[in-house]
Amino acid sequence: MEFVNDVIVDKLFDTVESVNLPTYIEGVFEIGKILSHVAIGVLTGNISLLVDDIVSFAYSAKHCKAECKRLSEQAKIARDSAKELLNKLAETPKEIEDKSFASALKAFSIVLEDARAVVKQHAEAKYGLKIFYARKFAAEFQDIEDRLDQACHRLNFAISIRHFVESQELEEAHKTWHEEDKVAFAKLNTMVKESLEEIRGYKKSTSAPSQSVLSGTRISLAELSDFKHLKTDRLFTAIYHTTDSNRKPKDAKVVIKVTMARESVPEEESKFALEVAYLQKLAPCPNIIDLIGITSLRNNMSLVLEYCENGDLRSFIAAGSLKDNWGRKRQISLGVALGMEFLHKAGILHKYINSANILLDGHFQAKITNFRKSRWTNGGSLGLIDSFEEQIRWTAPERLGDDPATFTEECDVFSYGVVFYEIVTEEFPWQGLQLDLVYKYRSEEGRKLTLSLHTPPAISTIYTNCTKTAPKQRFTTSEIIEHLEAIRPEELENVTTFEPIHENNGGAHFEVNKMVKEEDDNLLKVVTSRDLSLSDISDEEDMATSPQEIIKIAENYHQIRDYARARVEFEKVQEESPRALFRLGEYYYYGRGVNVDVQKAVQYLERAVEGGDGDAIDMLGYMYLKGQGLPKDRIKAVKLFTMAVEKGIPYGMYHLGVCYNKGCGGLKKDEEESKRLILKAASLGNMEAQHFARQKSWDSSW
Repeated sequence: MEFVNDVIVDKLFDTVESVNLPTYIEGVFEIGKILSHVAIGVLTGNISLLVDDIVSFAYSAKHCKAECKRLSEQAKIARDSAKELLNKLAETPKEIEDKSFASALKAFSIVLEDARAVVKQHAEAKYGLKIFYARKFAAEFQDIEDRLDQACHRLNFAISIRHFVESQELEEAHKTWHEEDKVAFAKLNTMVKESLEEIRGYKKSTSAPSQSVLSGTRISLAELSDFKHLKTDRLFTAIYHTTDSNRKPKDAKVVIKVTMARESVPEEESKFALEVAYLQKLAPCPNIIDLIGITSLRNNMSLVLEYCENGDLRSFIAAGSLKDNWGRKRQISLGVALGMEFLHKAGILHKYINSANILLDGHFQAKITNFRKSRWTNGGSLGLIDSFEEQIRWTAPERLGDDPATFTEECDVFSYGVVFYEIVTEEFPWQGLQLDLVYKYRSEEGRKLTLSLHTPPAISTIYTNCTKTAPKQRFTTSEIIEHLEAIRPEELENVTTFEPIHENNGGAHFEVNKMVKEEDDNLLKVVTSRDLSLSDISDEEDMATSPQEIIKIAENYHQIRDYARARVEFEKVQEESPRALFRLGEYYYYGRGVNVDVQKAVQYLERAVEGGDGDAIDMLGYMYLKGQGLPKDRIKAVKLFTMAVEKGIPYGMYHLGVCYNKGCGGLKKDEEESKRLILKAASLGNMEAQHFARQKSWDSSW
């Protein structure tokens, strides 16, 4: 759609200043009161054009496919909403539904916020391939941001209205404006403003702080002394010279957290102010770190926080300070839950609940800290994707994979569940495994941490219900607190901590937590040797290593990605173990620890299939389906997927479900059978199946 009064507005471009989204949306209401519904048409027409640009940009950013796909789909919704609104305007301009207009504007507001935040965030990301594209992506983002600013110039009705008012044409339009139109538009104006209240509130909360907000909490460097490094060069302890309630001199030990924010940079100051705002709002809670004030250190804005004598929970556990002390474990678990409940009631999602972000004071009171990446639950854009390298061990499963879900309170609860696991087992989650392997196990294979079978039911109930795969099935913070408070001391008597598997790998300490797939697929479990008495075996047999023990050693090497050593061990038992054959085929196919040799991989996989290994059956089927390493043969692929399904392999269910959905491999297209198989795979934790089910809107829980 062409811009109304294009010639007049073009003359204003040199003087018009860029404004924030809510400002120019409010401007359209002002001009709309005079120019009738045509102004709404102009706005939505430009929305449609701009959204097209955003969609095009999203598809060009291939290295963050999932985020941009979500962004582009959200953009399409905004564009379609705008076009639908235009059609309604053309047909019955006076009967347009208020809700449609509000929805179009809100959708466009959110997509703009996502365009800026998501794209910029991934320009700065340092995980996986994103680090390779960082500079190029930053330049592309600058380009789209400039274009968004130009669009704001063009849509800035609030400023250009002054020029329209002076024209005779505008006066004539004003005379023809009917009273009922004024009432209708005023009602529409009010509704849309209300619908955008969350977005404006979010922008306000993230804008640069006023001096009045921060001036009252400022602490000068003269009031601080005895600086000492605490773990990193951005954390210090110091003595704060202040006065007590009776105005008598008082010295208090504090922690100074030096941020990267500089007061001279508005954007950095805004982020700093947001963390201050969180801490100020949460001040009444004893389980949230107390903000004493702010200062400036090394030209960077810094938080002055209360000092917690017992440090962070992760270090406290690693030092063995919780060893079999179940009373203290319960106390700390309850403190974290109370702090999290306070957060959620205050409308804040922490997003980074983990043991390093929980501090313990001198009385072992747990205090949640680090709110730099938190957000208000009623903030504008609810679907932003976060960089979560170190948080992968604690992240809820719905936030992993190619299509992460919106962050909710249930995601914080899952993270709490993993922290609870640390407290109970006294072990770091997924200990000894690199992050990319943890990500693979969790997102691709659906594995999860499990407690010992000897764990008291009162404890295991809390962990199990905090870490349910379906978010809506998880405990609320209130339920966690209720169950912790109900635990009786006698339930914890004589309970010892579960000891994980320990291996020595070339002198390096290696620990693996017990891991199982959610569907309890025995074929993917590490096989352990059966307990034997001394009378059952001879001295010679006692010296030998059983095939099961060799497989266990090999799987441990596999878990730490030492594929060369794992291959050597698997080769020892290839005649006895189909699982070993599958692993060897996998290594030669992907070139893990050996050069790629597809022909050799096929030989191993075919032998594994003969031995009945379910994952080998599915992998061979996939190779036939795609024609990767084998001639493309969809009929053979379907046959193998069917065999994998019979063995309960989730990937087999997913692959066969897709074949039914497409009607390939000799199968008749069958939507119901496809749905049944894919939902079954999704219920067993298969992330690809869950993503497929979401796309088809088959089940909202995925």
